[in-house]
Amino acid sequence: MRRTGSTLTLLAAVVLTAAGIAGPAGAEDQDKKWSSIQEGGIVTALVIDPTTPSRVFASTARNLFASANGGETWTPLPLGLDGQFVGALAIDPSPPAALYVGTNAGGLLRGRAGDRNWARVDQGLGEVFISAIALEPKSRATIYAGTNQGTFKSVNAGAGWQEVNEGLTNLFVTCLAVDPSRESTLYAGTNSGGVFKSEDGGAHWASASSGLGNRIVLSLAIAPGTPSTVYAATYDGLFRSRDGGARWTSLTRGRRGTFVLSIAINPRSASTIYIGTSGGLYKTENAGETWAPAQTGLTSRFVTALAIRPDAPETLFAGTNGGVYKSTNGGSSWTAIHLVQTEPATADLTDPTPGR
Repeated sequence: MRRTGSTLTLLAAVVLTAAGIAGPAGAEDQDKKWSSIQEGGIVTALVIDPTTPSRVFASTARNLFASANGGETWTPLPLGLDGQFVGALAIDPSPPAALYVGTNAGGLLRGRAGDRNWARVDQGLGEVFISAIALEPKSRATIYAGTNQGTFKSVNAGAGWQEVNEGLTNLFVTCLAVDPSRESTLYAGTNSGGVFKSEDGGAHWASASSGLGNRIVLSLAIAPGTPSTVYAATYDGLFRSRDGGARWTSLTRGRRGTFVLSIAINPRSASTIYIGTSGGLYKTENAGETWAPAQTGLTSRFVTALAIRPDAPETLFAGTNGGVYKSTNGGSSWTAIHLVQTEPATADLTDPTPGR
């Protein structure tokens, strides 16, 4: 079954259906303070360079921005998308870090962090909407792309791609997650088919949605240190599986309709989790038993993306329908910095030094 559309279209539908939705069950009315990094523009993705954590990337509908100083200042990066928008970002976890940029119809681009030159690395992908990108942490050449036509895999850093959809009955893949302890195991969230799991690098897929059903899944996260624990953000709340997707239970029970769009887990404390919803940002410090809102000053309450700095997990970024926000102490206090909103120049799409 083939689906058409895009992540941004799906987010737009969320906006229309999410009005008035409250936060997770158990959330106490103790908001924490936020300040805006930028004004305007829905943020489609956020990533932090694990090799240089002060470098942050944020994509909006048609622009990509980079900060080399932890979000203090931002620079637009020229992609030459000609009206296309960025739907997914992923960064190589080992130096020299390469950034992968997935678009709705402009293909997949690769560039070096800090460079202004980009290469098309989408031979075999075709004209697809790229809504998710995942890299194997240890095998730098293996990349997965989730699209509106299923999952694709490259074993040569994007030089060539092949479809890996056997058993994947819903082909609109919205998000991907690779098990860091066993890279042949990966999960795919779909737009109306729940979660699928592969244990052979995408060659075969099986439904892993018991207790989850056919819900829309917009984000997946694997618990640090416990790869059998997986979280799924859905239009009907946050779900958790403690057995690698065999069974799922709701962590926002009692609040049906809580639209969760993004998840971030503290890499040093797996019980500390942040979720971005259609009604704001929430935090738990006991693995989802109770939640508290963390959104005072967060004037844009539609939280589409989250990223935690790996070397300093008290620092995190939240992407919203009105820009990016930053906290430097886990939500206890916030500072305001602004993203420069200028149009990027046309990009040179030659690959500088692939290093692959």
